[in-house]
Amino acid sequence: WAEAAVEGGRETAGEVMEPIPEDVVRKVAKSLAQYSKELESAFDWYLYDFRDAVLRQDWAVVLSQFKGTSTQGGLNRVERDFMAPMKSVATTLPREMGGEKIEESIGRFLSAMKELKHIAEGARGPVNDEEEQQAKVAWNEGRRALNGFVEDVNGMVIVPYTQMQEGVSKKQKLLEASIAPLPYLPEDPKAYVRTKREYTESKKAKLRERNGGA
Repeated sequence: WAEAAVEGGRETAGEVMEPIPEDVVRKVAKSLAQYSKELESAFDWYLYDFRDAVLRQDWAVVLSQFKGTSTQGGLNRVERDFMAPMKSVATTLPREMGGEKIEESIGRFLSAMKELKHIAEGARGPVNDEEEQQAKVAWNEGRRALNGFVEDVNGMVIVPYTQMQEGVSKKQKLLEASIAPLPYLPEDPKAYVRTKREYTESKKAKLRERNGGA
């Protein structure tokens, strides 16, 4: 895999932003709370299943993630599990207060996915060794872009929101959104917050839940 020069995907040293007003932080946190669990599940999938598909050059599986289904309103997996929730969060945060930075990470992720899709389609014939490496780079660029999103959301919204909650009563906390920092996606899955075994068990549990607990 191509090494990431900066884990978050961009250099932020020396960049100072004004604190976001508390009412805006609460608004964005409320929006993010709706999607945080779904995003974490999407990150799990990206780091394990999607990475594995690229590594074993299973282009049919890779390409299937970019095909929409009628049961999901025509959205494909990348659109439904990544683009939709990330865009929702970005539109809640004014561009001048950091929304533009989040939009940049989303744009970088979309560009990486388009490149990966193009390679998997085999438009120029069977995928050769050079394109295989390009696919790995595209996947890694997507990972770095997701980390850019995580860095901004955690730093601009979740951390300030958590600090705001420290002086709130238990009763009030129950009325407000509950949210934890989003996890970073390391290049080596072994350094991730969830092991592959934990991810697999989580998938099995969700499947049983969808099947009525059977």
